[in-house]
Amino acid sequence: MSEWKVTSSRDLLMHKKGFAFKSSDYSKEGVYIVRVSDTTDHSVNISDCKRIPFNLAENHKDVELLHGDIVIMTVGSWPSNPKSVVGKVIKIPEVATGSLLNQNAVRLRATDKTTQDFLYYRLKSPDYSNYLISNAQGSANQASITLNDIYSFELKLPPLLEQKAIAEVLSSLDDKIDLLHRQNQTLESLAQTLFRHTFIDNAQDDWEEKTLDEILSVKGGTTPSTKNTSYWGGNIHWTTPRDLTGNPNMFLFDTARKITQEGLNQISSGLLPAGTLLLSSRAPVGYLAFSINPIAINQGYIAIIDDKEVTKNFIYLWIKENLDYIKSHSNGSTFQEISKSAFKQLSLIFPPKELRDEFEDQVEGLFKKILSNSQQIQTLSTLRDTLLPKLMNRKINLD
Repeated sequence: MSEWKVTSSRDLLMHKKGFAFKSSDYSKEGVYIVRVSDTTDHSVNISDCKRIPFNLAENHKDVELLHGDIVIMTVGSWPSNPKSVVGKVIKIPEVATGSLLNQNAVRLRATDKTTQDFLYYRLKSPDYSNYLISNAQGSANQASITLNDIYSFELKLPPLLEQKAIAEVLSSLDDKIDLLHRQNQTLESLAQTLFRHTFIDNAQDDWEEKTLDEILSVKGGTTPSTKNTSYWGGNIHWTTPRDLTGNPNMFLFDTARKITQEGLNQISSGLLPAGTLLLSSRAPVGYLAFSINPIAINQGYIAIIDDKEVTKNFIYLWIKENLDYIKSHSNGSTFQEISKSAFKQLSLIFPPKELRDEFEDQVEGLFKKILSNSQQIQTLSTLRDTLLPKLMNRKINLD
């Protein structure tokens, strides 16, 4: 059996801190800036990234990101906020190659003692995450870790060939997950194109104008008192928009917190059915997902029930197409929010039932395939996350 040697992470990585780009430099065109808030659990949501002009970006090539680069968040919140958690480790996807790293994060690249892939998975291991969190200082959204924290971790390092074998096993799972995500993006794009072609490009003058209140039902939620422990820790899914933060799926499979029946009794909208379409109504407006499970919601959602004239698929695509219109009806000084009453009064040019039915026949298969792919992603992700600590702690040998 090969020997694993105790090694400091200092010997395995090289770092570069991100740069504090100014918001006043942001532009509509140019090079992407990767901020802490743009990261998902494992990657970057490039659609959320800001840009700076190409000529300005030329002065910051030292913080350029390449496909496979590892990034650790050095400033953020505690783990209760999954989007900006301090110590989170991600890998830069191919689509973000050439982007620039913003402040509050550090870019890591492997030395000759390891490989980039193995280093990424080693730093994604729960023991390293727990180590970073335990060394974080600060409170609220200003928890921070230092370079010394990143460098001081000691680990058992297998020989290089074994490192490559371990990384290959985990990479094969991530490659399959990435392929399924890209398939889903293509399928959703196709459905959105069909929607736009059918109901916008070919809209007819004689179609009726209706409000959303006439064609669907909406529900709101609340948060049971967090001081009452009898409301919490049950088996009923309860969600806040944080559950959709960084969620790359069209579907919500699980929630960070669950409530008891006693907690559910505090929510006037009760338990909403599986398949409910969830729209975040504040901080920010616009996150969307179908709930896989019966679910209760907090006050940050508008829950949409298709019990009148439209299908969930139709309204999902309508919201995607009209998100700027929806956001224009939000207000608030601390953060933007759209109320249920304002949402219900939004209007649309409503196509006839025959055309809606024909469209549903076209897109139903696309949405089913996206769901099937998303379920496979969940299975593969669980397998990867189960194998990762076992491989890194030698509970599974690849000799």
